[in-house]
Amino acid sequence: MRLHGTKRRRGTLRRAAAIGISAAAVIAATGAANPEWTAPPGADFPMTGGNYWHQRYSALDGINTSNVATLGAAWLVGLEGGRPGGQLEGTPVVIDGVMYVSTGTRAVMALDAATGAIKWRYRPAADGPSGGNKGVAVAAGKVFLGRRDGVLVALDQRTGDVVWETRLTDEPGAYVSAPAVYHDGLVYIGTSGGDSGARGQMGAYDAQSGREVWKFYTIPGADDRFADTWEGDSYKNGGGGVWVSPTLDPELGMIYM
Repeated sequence: MRLHGTKRRRGTLRRAAAIGISAAAVIAATGAANPEWTAPPGADFPMTGGNYWHQRYSALDGINTSNVATLGAAWLVGLEGGRPGGQLEGTPVVIDGVMYVSTGTRAVMALDAATGAIKWRYRPAADGPSGGNKGVAVAAGKVFLGRRDGVLVALDQRTGDVVWETRLTDEPGAYVSAPAVYHDGLVYIGTSGGDSGARGQMGAYDAQSGREVWKFYTIPGADDRFADTWEGDSYKNGGGGVWVSPTLDPELGMIYM
C-alpha cells in the first residue's frame, strides 16, 4: 500500500499479498527511520516489541545471572485508583525516563519510570466498552491510543490533553486492541472483531491531524479481487481481525500484519 497521496489506492491495495495468516503491504519509504527504532532498545523501550521488527530484545545488561535472584519491587502504583482495570495486556513504552501505560478501561497514564509518580492520566469522558488493550505508540510529541470503541486518539505527550480523535470504524462488533505504529508522519493501526463478525482492517492516519490516508480491508468486498473465492456471502461474516501491532521494515517499505 502506498502511503503518499490523500485518496485510497484501491488497485495497490488489491495487490497486497497474503502470506499464510499474515499480509504484507507496501508503504512509502520516503523518510529515514529513527535508528533508535530499528536497533535493539537500550535505556528507552520506545514501542511495543522494542523496535519496528518486534524483536523484544534489550541491549541492557544490568540484570544477569549473578543478580537476578536479588530482584525485588522498586515501586507499585494503582493505575485505576481502585476502579476495575480490565485486562492489563499492554507493553509499557519508556522514553526519556517516562513510562506510558494503557489499561483495559481505555485509560492512559504517564509515569516517572524511576519512582512511579503519575505525571498525567487520560480517561475518556464517556464510559465505553472495556477489555484488553495492548499498549500505545509514542512519537511526534504525541501518545497514540486505539480505544476499544473504535476510536484512535492522539494525546499531547507532555500533558495528556487530547489533540485529535478519529473514528476508525462504525462496524458492529469491531474494536481496537492492538497498539499503533508510527513512521514518517503516519500512524498505522488496525481493527479487530472477527470473532464478532466484524471485518478486519488496517489503516494509515496523518499524525498531525488524524486524517485517514488509506485503509485496507483484510477481507475482500463484493467488488474486490478474490471475492468470488468466498462461498456465497460468507465474506460478509467478517474475519481477518488485526489484534496485534504490525511490524514495519522501513528499508523495504513494507508493513506486516
